[in-house]
Amino acid sequence: MSWKDREYERLYYGTYKRLAWHREHWALEFRHEHYPHVSQVNPTLVAYTSSPKKGEKDIQTPMKPGRYLTKYHGHVLSQGIIQYWCGRHAEENGEVELKFATTPDEIEAVYINGPHSCMAHDADGFSSPGHPTRVYGAGDLGIAYGTRRNKIVARTVCWPARKIYSVIYGDKNAITPALERAGFSREYSSAFQGARLLRIPYENGFVCPYLDCGSSVTDGGEYLTIGGDLVAQETDGLTRGAFGTPCDRCEEPHDEESLTYLESEEQTWCNNCIHRYMTRCRYCAEYHRDTEFREVTWGGRSRYVCAGCAEENFTACSVCGRFHDDDCAHCADCSPCAECLPKPEDEEVPIGLEGGTIDDPSQEEMPIAA
Repeated sequence: MSWKDREYERLYYGTYKRLAWHREHWALEFRHEHYPHVSQVNPTLVAYTSSPKKGEKDIQTPMKPGRYLTKYHGHVLSQGIIQYWCGRHAEENGEVELKFATTPDEIEAVYINGPHSCMAHDADGFSSPGHPTRVYGAGDLGIAYGTRRNKIVARTVCWPARKIYSVIYGDKNAITPALERAGFSREYSSAFQGARLLRIPYENGFVCPYLDCGSSVTDGGEYLTIGGDLVAQETDGLTRGAFGTPCDRCEEPHDEESLTYLESEEQTWCNNCIHRYMTRCRYCAEYHRDTEFREVTWGGRSRYVCAGCAEENFTACSVCGRFHDDDCAHCADCSPCAECLPKPEDEEVPIGLEGGTIDDPSQEEMPIAA
């Protein structure tokens, strides 16, 4: 993969955060020359590849937004316009202040006033008596959140004593560096097993939010604890009865609607494990491990399909080994090989992989082979 292909994928698959002026017509001049983006080290800065040599070494140059805009776009932008975009960049990417909510009242306030999610509603939007996220305030867990100009821009469930956090909602690029500086690391559900939640009985179950750090809870008498036989994946704020079947991957019990039999593994996995460890082939619609995918040129665009579909339905170039469909104009001689890859269009975002480690909510549905 060339350095431009690498930077292209990072930008369009979301590894890099786009700049506030990304879609402006004047930004096209250098968009595919040095792939500017919000600096991952310091979000207040712009980062870009200043030369092909640095691109090959995977080195990005940080620069203040005003200096960057003046250097590369000063010939078409006035100082007033440059100041406007610097303000936009600061508003969207300024330093965040990391805070923690640990009491039920504080936790409820963060959810109501923070980033959108299925739990980010007023209390009267749930079937539970009171906001379901209040149960996080039992003493073990809390909510780490980042504010910028007194606005909550990101949040995540965390276990302060163990310095771990779960799924991030909101501006991930802003809060992740702050969490890492505070000594926190990202962990999956298994690391949160045993964490206590407030025990609030209601009707035939308990008050409980849709857990980001687990999928079930146990009634321990004094507290609920994460991990067990009660469903904690409902958006109405209540638990459901015991699961019936364990997932072959994580071994946690789940109801039948949350389990899928995978032919490639000859096992039954829960939806959480499927989306975490597997990817759905865009051609046959079956799930496979990420290492089993091949890049193909399909309909003039780069896509990823499983190895079996690539070998059975596409033609491999005898020079570079890339797979193409019958419409590829370069299959006859495939020279130079760089021409095998489709060139990025102005506003076209390549289709990502379903599930797995790549999450592209803009992906469109593609026809499945008969």
